[in-house]
Amino acid sequence: MRKLLSIAFYFVLLNASAQSLFFQNPVPVPNTQGYLWPRIVYTNNHPFITWGSAFPFNLYGSSLIGGSFTTPIQLNPVGYEPYIQSWTGPEMDAISDTVFVVFTDVNTQTAHVYAVRSIDGGLSFSDTIRVDFLSTDVPRFPNVTLRPGGNPLINFLRFDQNMANQSYVVSRSDNGGISFLPDVNATSILAAKPCDCCPGYITADENKVAVVFRNSVNNQRDFNTGLSFDTASTFSAGAAVDTNNWIIGVCPSSGPSALFRGDSLISVFMNGASGNSRVYLSTINVNTQQIGQHRQIFSNAGGNQNVPRLAGSGDTLGLVWDQTFNGGRMIMFTHSTTGASGLGVEVDTIAWGNNTFLSNPDIAYHNGVFHITYSNISTLEVFYSSVSFGNPQSLADNSAPCTELNVVTNTVKNEMEISTTCNFNTSAKIALYDLNGRQVFSTNLKSIEKHQSVYLDKNITPGIYLLEIAGTNFKKSLKVKF
Repeated sequence: MRKLLSIAFYFVLLNASAQSLFFQNPVPVPNTQGYLWPRIVYTNNHPFITWGSAFPFNLYGSSLIGGSFTTPIQLNPVGYEPYIQSWTGPEMDAISDTVFVVFTDVNTQTAHVYAVRSIDGGLSFSDTIRVDFLSTDVPRFPNVTLRPGGNPLINFLRFDQNMANQSYVVSRSDNGGISFLPDVNATSILAAKPCDCCPGYITADENKVAVVFRNSVNNQRDFNTGLSFDTASTFSAGAAVDTNNWIIGVCPSSGPSALFRGDSLISVFMNGASGNSRVYLSTINVNTQQIGQHRQIFSNAGGNQNVPRLAGSGDTLGLVWDQTFNGGRMIMFTHSTTGASGLGVEVDTIAWGNNTFLSNPDIAYHNGVFHITYSNISTLEVFYSSVSFGNPQSLADNSAPCTELNVVTNTVKNEMEISTTCNFNTSAKIALYDLNGRQVFSTNLKSIEKHQSVYLDKNITPGIYLLEIAGTNFKKSLKVKF
């Protein structure tokens, strides 16, 4: 674990031995058909990733099986173009070997909500299934959650034919997605006016259902939730999950992510009330609709943050988002084994690079592994990575990975003492970055040894830095404090 522990006087120890995490090097998903809005689920014992292309607008998917990605398949019928952008697109959910993907038409005024279904873990998909019953009204931003048995709940933003009077609604299927019931309004209980260009999110647990959305009444762009206690037959309660009071006259074009834990709803979202885009976490008791936690995830960030996504099981949670970094954007990660309260205690980077634009991460969790995907806008590719408890094999390298990385910074001697369990006989580069992404120190090592001291040939201003150690088929990064 790359863990930051503050100690008085001259030393700061980062000790990974308490609970080791293995960060797999990101690898591209082989394809030549686009890179927009990647999503990921875990299904039928493997990760499945979707993404899209524009001009033409198509939706593709690939499974990671046996260490290799399958040949991408096209999920939309030939001649039908789903709505896909750099900031929104098709969404999906999975349970066991059942996968549902939902989307609307690229031609908004004549759009409908459609789903495609797989019952073999994403290896093949059905023809499109129409979800809505709309005649003149217009849908946008569908999302889906699956109940036990593979029964989907699909929410979408419903407008009248003049693209006004919008509300989030939910359509339910009780027969595995073969057909859907008429939609139920999820936001009228709050007299809400959902933001017309901000995706919403739906999550469910037993009979509880939450639709989390950004409001826009009087240009206040905070998040609320509609709540159902009868599997979306009605939405009888609502609550604010975001109390930042962000007043802005333009659309933020950013949605939330959420999940239930018992009687608590955990939500993550971007809000710009502080003057910068920041990722927040909120918890509410769904029975009393009272807010518990409400805080920034990473308040020491030097840049803007956006598009958070949350996944986990029980008290094990993982959260990803993108963040501006040295003229580009990087992918950030935090995890917890103690529920929502542990998120943000330790913050890591999944991927970054100078003047490199990485965006729109998504995350899934299964059996001790967080599976992560994101777009590299600079190279027009989709990438996959994972963060594991324990010691799995890497896709990119079959040698024994690092299970521990310790760094002690000594401001008296102006050096770093590094110890590791890496079993790599390879040269490596060490680089130190400030939180604005500026490289403040670098050096080359002839080999990665279990214990070594690295002298810094310049004085380092006190503060928190990102340390990266990179060798052949190996990269390890963590936060250090001087």
